[in-house]
Amino acid sequence: MIINVELDLSGIQQKLAQMERDLPRQLDRALLQTAVKGVGIIKKRTNAGRGINKYFKRYTPKYAAFRRKKGRQVSPVNLQFTGRMLGAMQAFGHSGYAEISFTRAEEAKKAYFNNQKRPFFGFNKTEKRQLLEFMKKRLFR
Repeated sequence: MIINVELDLSGIQQKLAQMERDLPRQLDRALLQTAVKGVGIIKKRTNAGRGINKYFKRYTPKYAAFRRKKGRQVSPVNLQFTGRMLGAMQAFGHSGYAEISFTRAEEAKKAYFNNQKRPFFGFNKTEKRQLLEFMKKRLFR
């Protein structure tokens, strides 16, 4: 017994070509969504008083007194006085990559100096794994 199977290769080739054209756009979208998720991770962790790998160091007694005088919380240390620094953190999408940065130079400068003493701007191994899984789900729907 012989069975002949004929395939319309032009339809398959068209579908493959369409997938190839759509892939860069899908990748850019997945990268941006992952960066947005990363911003959320950093903000949530920072608000809870945790840096990349451990809880933040306490404020100095002098700065803690200043914060109390201004009606700001002292514990947990969450790097927020006005909320503008973390509020200015955003994800930006580009062709082939996404980045997390700040919308205002003044807030980026604050973040830089805060990050020197209390590292918060980045991800630990667990968070990197979460972001990778998130990206895979977004890309391979």
